[in-house]
Amino acid sequence: MRNKSALFLLVLFMGVNTCMWANNFKIPQVTTFYKHQYHASNRNWGVAHGKDGYVYIGNEKGLLSFDGVNWKLYELPNHSRVRSICVSSKGIIYTGSAAEIGYWKRDKSGELKYTSLKPKMVGLTFHNQDIWRIFEDEKKQIIFQGFSLILKYNGHQVASVDMDAPPSLMVEFNDRLIGGTRRGNLVELTEFGLSNILHSEYLRGSFVKAVLPLSKQASIIATNNKGFFIWENSELKPWQCEANDVIASEGINCALSQNGYYYIGTVNSGIYVVNTKGKILYQINSKNHLQDNTILFMQFDDHQRLWFTMSVGVGYAELNNPLNLIIDHSRNIGAVHDVAFFNDKLYLATNKGVFYTNFPKGSTLTSFRDFHSIPELIGLAWSIKVIDNQLLCGHNKGTFLISEKGVKRISRITGGKSYQLFKIKNNSYVVQNTYTELVVFKKDENREWVFNSVISGFYEPTFDIAVDHKNQIWAQHIRKNELYSLRLQENLRDAYSYNVYRQEQGLPLDMSSQIAEFNNRIVITSSNGLYTYDQLKDSIVYYDEINKQLGEYKSASKIKKQSENFYWFIKGASIALYDFSTENAGKIFQYSFDEPHVGLVERFENIVSIESIGSFICLENGIAFISDDNLKLFNQKQSSASFALNVRGSYSLRGKKDEHTLRIKNSTILELPYKHSEVKLNIATLAAPGKILHLKYTIENDEEKEVHYTTNPDALLNRLKPGRSKVSIEVVDMQRNDVEPLTFFIEVEKPFYLKLRFLLIFGVVLVLVIFTSYYRFKRNLNKYIKDHKAEGNNLIEPKKIGVEDLLHQKEMLEEKVNAQNNQIATGALNSIRNKEVLTFLKSELTEQKEILGVRYPDKYYKKLVDLIDTNIHVEDDWVVFEKHFDEANGNFFSKLKEEFPQLTPRDLRLCAYLKMNLSSKEISPLLNISERSVEVHRYRLRKKLNLSSNSNLSDFMIAY
Repeated sequence: MRNKSALFLLVLFMGVNTCMWANNFKIPQVTTFYKHQYHASNRNWGVAHGKDGYVYIGNEKGLLSFDGVNWKLYELPNHSRVRSICVSSKGIIYTGSAAEIGYWKRDKSGELKYTSLKPKMVGLTFHNQDIWRIFEDEKKQIIFQGFSLILKYNGHQVASVDMDAPPSLMVEFNDRLIGGTRRGNLVELTEFGLSNILHSEYLRGSFVKAVLPLSKQASIIATNNKGFFIWENSELKPWQCEANDVIASEGINCALSQNGYYYIGTVNSGIYVVNTKGKILYQINSKNHLQDNTILFMQFDDHQRLWFTMSVGVGYAELNNPLNLIIDHSRNIGAVHDVAFFNDKLYLATNKGVFYTNFPKGSTLTSFRDFHSIPELIGLAWSIKVIDNQLLCGHNKGTFLISEKGVKRISRITGGKSYQLFKIKNNSYVVQNTYTELVVFKKDENREWVFNSVISGFYEPTFDIAVDHKNQIWAQHIRKNELYSLRLQENLRDAYSYNVYRQEQGLPLDMSSQIAEFNNRIVITSSNGLYTYDQLKDSIVYYDEINKQLGEYKSASKIKKQSENFYWFIKGASIALYDFSTENAGKIFQYSFDEPHVGLVERFENIVSIESIGSFICLENGIAFISDDNLKLFNQKQSSASFALNVRGSYSLRGKKDEHTLRIKNSTILELPYKHSEVKLNIATLAAPGKILHLKYTIENDEEKEVHYTTNPDALLNRLKPGRSKVSIEVVDMQRNDVEPLTFFIEVEKPFYLKLRFLLIFGVVLVLVIFTSYYRFKRNLNKYIKDHKAEGNNLIEPKKIGVEDLLHQKEMLEEKVNAQNNQIATGALNSIRNKEVLTFLKSELTEQKEILGVRYPDKYYKKLVDLIDTNIHVEDDWVVFEKHFDEANGNFFSKLKEEFPQLTPRDLRLCAYLKMNLSSKEISPLLNISERSVEVHRYRLRKKLNLSSNSNLSDFMIAY
């Protein structure tokens, strides 16, 4: 054990430089795609970037197009591979393959169409030749190169370039096309043909793979099998550096330069990142990001991302992300819980122990390769923190003090998770929460932290602790929905006050809530928003003022202080940094860990900010780091929008078989019929190829505004109201803040009953119906009044009427009463029918409203329903019908009930309809049953009436 401790101290404090670092270098964030994603061959040859928002990749099966979300394969007419690609300044996509050259253009629907250039080759053939490279020269001519020929296309015809010794595949350098021959010559392609630049024996038997800038006077020439050479003053000499010693034997295939760094693609070892001094800074290979180490081609896009093709897959490296991801692919470090910076060394507390590496300020960590573990601290370490210039570690074995003297245990109480400084009468102490207790540390006579006491009476497991401005200790229970506050006495064991806050005192019922200090206040996180302690009410209250400023991050699970007025918020897999230095908080950075192999440590998420260095985000298998300088640069770049949204819309005019697809641009207007008023959107952008986009789309019309948030690139707009709607789409993830929003319009045709012509015709017809009805009513009313006046006059003179006349008049009056009773009964029957029709119409309208939703405007639906309701009589029409029908037919119902008391009310209704000589078809809607059920009912009625099978039921009722 002593030997291990001695070795640890020797390495720890001798200042050995064990950290692999480089000033200002940002670790590439690599994303790769494989054939199960793009549905083509494993092998990819070339890559180029279009002006239309697509990346184009030459694949063994054809041409792949990629918009950041969707892949599509386009095959050549001869089904051969696409070996090389070039997108011209006019946006035309030129490709070369086996004995074939041509170009691709998009049609109106957005599909690529191929045109061969072989008909433009006058007197030329190239049998068994592959085209490996395509360039555009200064005169906008397209250059096609194979191993033994060079072709030029000027827009009209294809011509060949005469040459004695064909060069190796040429490369672009300072707007020049340069290549090397196997004889050791370096040549340049000009408008007059090939011209020699220099001859060197160093180049004999090699292929020139790249020419890279080194200084104003010097360049680097990379060869396939001899490494790198410095080209200066028409002479070559080997580049004496680490990169040459390591990479020369790996088979250099391609190389590019960007911002003072070289990116070297090899046959055997992936991609090396090298600085101008020849030092290898980073390596992208099968040990960390790739499935295959053979790099076939590389190209930068307009946003300084390095795209590369491989024998197995295709990918890109993001070089300017402000966040550096350092992933432990070997899984030796484990899940990181905490980070500390002490004496120019970086310490990690993980579930496997405590690790450290040399880390001078200004360094950038790129690997865990040179981290060392501390032997005494192997095992679960929860926390590591510098307090008063002393390094404390909370471990499963207890609490330890790490110093130049070694590792010393200062407490045997296990599970120390976090520390907080507090004061009593200007003396500083440390409180620590553990698995079961709260522990207090003080300084001894040597000014070192030592164990003092356990707070008596408190034996609860807590997740986190905080100290407010009055030095009151707050703790959140790890399982119960309880919050505790304590104020210690001078003996550091007993509490002056001990309060418990539960749901009754306003604590949110949320088991994921945690406690934090925020702007000198105690806050509690929850899924509904932040809560805070109100001293006047002595309760927990909703922190409305801050919640309104945080947006979606009001439901953050953790809050970590970055610096004065700056706080990190952690919500799920996302983090955000807010600035509270002004009245309204502003979000200045956001990042989502969406990649499947990178994530925060669930339930133990942590961000540690170190002054003048930056912030460390603890991950399941590594750490992420963002420096303060990179944060400033990130905010300076926020105003420039450089990526476009690529939105495709699918819609139909007549039905599913009549589907149209088009690319939607700003201010596009889609015109849709009312019956097919839905649009399917596919949203893509190259801002984050292959990664999750946080999208917001807004639909706005004259009546309402709908806002939707989604991470699904496919959206269905299917409840569009008649008229014009404005649709806006934007990326709301600040990680992708340089994406231009897109706005377009959808014009839905009005339904026929809302069109002006229909409304005019309907209005005229309605006026005519009302006028005619009123005229008829007036005429009948006048006739009724006139007739009754005449009858009254006749009754005044009874003496003039004889007995016979009176009897005749009595018969006429009885007939008239019977006729009126029949009319009233018939009217009541019609009323029943109308009421049933109106009820059916109302149910149909309700069913259509449920199906159409907002496409059937509420005001029109309510107007029709109200109109139907006012015409459905409240009076029981059947009672009216029964009364007058009985009087008009000689007490029909009374006699039936007396003779056949077993008849039900429903039987009596059927008897009445049969007496009126109605058929089963006419009776079925009146009884609201099927025609078949009417026949069954007639059969049962016949049995109740004891009628023989020869008797006709209808005739019996008519004669009864």
